[in-house]
Amino acid sequence: MRVLNQQKLAEIRGGFSLSASMLNSINNLVELLMEAGKKLGSAVRRMSSNQICPLE
Repeated sequence: MRVLNQQKLAEIRGGFSLSASMLNSINNLVELLMEAGKKLGSAVRRMSSNQICPLE
């Protein structure tokens, strides 16, 4: 293992890459949030128009 000085350490650049599993996870999160928004919007609309199903 080599010991690097401060100048060499400052020159090191990291990378960022998106893997397929990360993109899939982001896609699943977006789909989940969209579906939750649809359900919430539908519930609010039904409550405002008094079209709620009875719980009997």
